[in-house]
Amino acid sequence: MPRDVDHIVETHQLARQRVAAGLPVWAHTINLKDVWRNDNYTFPERRDVIVARLRRSNWFTGRDTSGFDELGEVVANLADAEDGTEFDEWWDELYDHADRDRVWIATFLGGTPCTTTTTTRRSPSTPRRRRLLRSGRVGTVPPARSSTRRSD
Repeated sequence: MPRDVDHIVETHQLARQRVAAGLPVWAHTINLKDVWRNDNYTFPERRDVIVARLRRSNWFTGRDTSGFDELGEVVANLADAEDGTEFDEWWDELYDHADRDRVWIATFLGGTPCTTTTTTRRSPSTPRRRRLLRSGRVGTVPPARSSTRRSD
């Protein structure tokens, strides 16, 4: 599942549909904050804990496995990853599935799911970004700046 413009547009539309229906943008949250950057684990230990949590998640256990199980295959490949590079390649694929299925995977301290219609994994942190989120213009190309400076 490539992360291309069509994928980004699709996930943005899914998020907007959820908000319009009165639902939060993210359907599930998987908390990996305590494991993701924990140097007390070796790579295989960290990988195994992450895969175990993914497999226990409502997202994974509630999926449709009647046909080809893409998510199951991605998680199995994560479990078989022999090093960080291979793991990262499969992790990118997992993130694409998570975006499509509206699953927030928390991997860093302080990261919280956005409740607006954005697919970004960061909380609003700047005044401009907060204004864009409120206006619903996140993801649009900002207008070109004119040579005349305008104050807000």
